[in-house]
Amino acid sequence: LTRFSLATLRESDSGTGPYGAGGIGVTAHVRTGSGCALNRPPMVDDPDGQGDLDPDERDGAPAAELERAQSNMFDAVGGYSVLVDSGLPTLVFVTVYSVGGRNLGASIIAALVVAVVLAAVRLARRQPLPNVLAGLAGVGIAAFIANRTGRAETIFLPGLLLNAGYGIAYVVSILIRWPVIGVALTFFRGETEMAWRANPALVRAYSLASWIWVGMFAMRLAVQIPLYLAGEDALVALGVIRLAMGWPMLFLCIWLSYKIVSRVPGWNGSGSPPPDEE
Repeated sequence: LTRFSLATLRESDSGTGPYGAGGIGVTAHVRTGSGCALNRPPMVDDPDGQGDLDPDERDGAPAAELERAQSNMFDAVGGYSVLVDSGLPTLVFVTVYSVGGRNLGASIIAALVVAVVLAAVRLARRQPLPNVLAGLAGVGIAAFIANRTGRAETIFLPGLLLNAGYGIAYVVSILIRWPVIGVALTFFRGETEMAWRANPALVRAYSLASWIWVGMFAMRLAVQIPLYLAGEDALVALGVIRLAMGWPMLFLCIWLSYKIVSRVPGWNGSGSPPPDEE
């Protein structure tokens, strides 16, 4: 039989405890027939049924795990380095082209110089060489296209094609039930098994999060393609819109994805289905 003994019974006179003035705090020891003891914390009113959880765990996983999930989502899209590599050289190009009398050659050189400096900084910080080369190659390809065509607006063409490619890839991944967000998070957590695919609720959450990213890519194309087709007269507007639809939309998608995924049991890596779905 289970034996229940009150080890401590105290009255809180200071009114500073969890029970308020005149409240009673109880620390109990529960002993089972096997002699094991389980310490129970003081009981409090718990209308939401989460009193046994640590405050950091009441709405899901521990705070450290929540922060790590957000970081993984950000790493999945390349992190701050990709944002700087893709944005700063283009900004310099548009600025030099606009204030320098529409000198395409000088604008291309300025963008390449910035890209090389960024690559050197990243190498000095011992960042992975493939990432450094990828950022440098992206600017190099855009500059090459602009130089070959003689049209300043074509420096934005690789970015438009990249958004279209990403959008198609995300849609395909959702249709085959391998949503990119789920695969990317698994990879950046250092895991090798896609255990989350056994959890229908988590697959749906990753798919919904991936649809948000599809919406971002589609919006970028819908707004930027008309400006691109307008030619160099709309170059400044295209540059401004590209920046406005870059970092802000990216952070918004990361936040929305995190809010969707973190509500599902198993989001933090276990991937096992919740009890009612096992």
